[in-house]
Amino acid sequence: MLEMKNHNTTVLIDALGAEIKSIQHKGVELIYQKAEGFWKRSAPVLFPIVGKLNEDQFTHNGIDYHLNQHGFARDSTFTLNSNTETECCYQLTSDNKSKASFPFEFELLIYYSLKLDGLEIKYEVKSSDEIYYSIGAHPAFAIEGDISQYQLQFDKDEDVTYEGLINGTRTPFDESLNLKALDLSEQLFKNDTLIFKDLKSRNVEVFQNGVYRFGMSFDSPYFGIWKQKNSPFICLEPWWGVADSAESTGNLEDKEGIQRGDKMYEFRIEFYN
Repeated sequence: MLEMKNHNTTVLIDALGAEIKSIQHKGVELIYQKAEGFWKRSAPVLFPIVGKLNEDQFTHNGIDYHLNQHGFARDSTFTLNSNTETECCYQLTSDNKSKASFPFEFELLIYYSLKLDGLEIKYEVKSSDEIYYSIGAHPAFAIEGDISQYQLQFDKDEDVTYEGLINGTRTPFDESLNLKALDLSEQLFKNDTLIFKDLKSRNVEVFQNGVYRFGMSFDSPYFGIWKQKNSPFICLEPWWGVADSAESTGNLEDKEGIQRGDKMYEFRIEFYN
């Protein structure tokens, strides 16, 4: 387990999935710690897909490939390329095993940089192929007490409809939510994940009983919010890609939100003062 630290914060990163396992900021744990009976991950990296494919498969160049929900990066061991006391870089490279379900050459680089007021995260995809993929983050933040104590405040005053998931398939709903002050509840997640597209907001803050706890800045075309029923965590998820809808054709290059070629993706977990 790799440790990064400064005088305010200690971060632990596991080579398995290059996954954040802990952010201890001023003595308070911000990352969910695998409570008994609940989700067993903490902050997986979603690659080379986000969400679920219809029938867990896609087609490329006339060949069908099987790929499980959220892809394989979260269950792959990354190589540590470099690290200092406050920065590190992990790498995952394609091999024969990955090509059996995702037929592209690639390098996936995950960069973490610890600052006094936040953790900066970058995903870089490189390929010698004409590559098609999706990528995203799935960090689970620890919450205490009843979820009704919590409110999300996005930086723009926008009323938006959203999509959810029914048996893993992305489904639109007509309900409108105001993201300037979104009160959380178990009922809010009756359709699993809240999926927003093309938000104007680029920052979200989490409050408990009016007190700021943590936040996230992002610049992604999709943003997911998920809470397992009665669980002690909430997931805030910037995505560059999205799960299939019932209308998805299965052709990878036609998939909604698909990314192409070498790119860098960034977001930031914000700490309280």
